[in-house]
Amino acid sequence: VSERSAELGFPVWKLNGLKNEENQTVLSDLKPDLLVVVAYGNILPKRVLDLPKHGAVNVHASLLPKYRGPAPVPAAILQGELQTGVTIMKLDEGVDTGPILAQERVAIAPDDTAARLSSVLAEKGAHLLLQTLGPYLRGELSPSPQDDAQATRAPALTKEDGAIVWSLPAERIARM
Repeated sequence: VSERSAELGFPVWKLNGLKNEENQTVLSDLKPDLLVVVAYGNILPKRVLDLPKHGAVNVHASLLPKYRGPAPVPAAILQGELQTGVTIMKLDEGVDTGPILAQERVAIAPDDTAARLSSVLAEKGAHLLLQTLGPYLRGELSPSPQDDAQATRAPALTKEDGAIVWSLPAERIARM
């Protein structure tokens, strides 16, 4: 994205985290109308979230409130879900807890891998983002709060998560 942006003449800043005040000042000086976040593994500080007139939106690879957190795609596969999807949401100070603007469902094939499914969801997410931003910015689309009672977590995977426990059912091992 940064290479193509530079080719098109857009300014590119590679900020090393948004908790540092200097980087927050760079963003503040831009006076953004909207921030779009995709695959950013950190919580944005309130000061950053409050900068843009229309807030910050995120493309998340699950049907929120299911699978909040950094590893929603492998979590859905490991749980044997038959479908997942992508969510466009407004960011708040929590982890994937903000209100929902749009969602699109995607079937999970029995032999799906996290890599293949992530690729499908990335493409669907890009299209859904483009379809959602116009109506949202024109005030034609209101965010819907998430049902926290339905929330599940998708924590980051660890090296230990890759250890196969041979006593598990074959179906579970295949999903791993």
